[in-house]
Amino acid sequence: LKLAEEVTSDVTYLVCALDENKCCKRTIKFLSAMALGVMIVSVEWLEESYKSLKWLNPMEYMVEGAVNSEKYAPCKSFSDHKKGVPRLFTGLTFFIDKRIDASKLSKEAICGLIQSANGKLVNRFPKRLDVAGLRYITLKRTPCFIHSLP
Repeated sequence: LKLAEEVTSDVTYLVCALDENKCCKRTIKFLSAMALGVMIVSVEWLEESYKSLKWLNPMEYMVEGAVNSEKYAPCKSFSDHKKGVPRLFTGLTFFIDKRIDASKLSKEAICGLIQSANGKLVNRFPKRLDVAGLRYITLKRTPCFIHSLP
């Protein structure tokens, strides 16, 4: 067992504490694991494996979801990854405005998530002629994400 500070494609499992509904907090690590198709399991898997003196089947300890999120999304993410389904943002291009409100999530974290999900980042806001075929989301009148339609 080797611990990692960040969730990367080298990570095999993300171990999370669960609430009474078998859900974990939606953290940057959780979102990164979802983007990469990493198996997300409960702390109970480690505890029970330790008691058994052998690794138990992690599938029996998979997290059902994140608090206030769709149930079974972690299972679908892992299953899609194993089937070779393209990652969530494959074929999409994103622009992150430098004026983004980073009070909850930093620009670096957002960029990391986009890249984990196989999205492409661009460094400039598209020229007016480039905007055809693009859609964008604004937060507080600031363009945050722009991605091309598939």
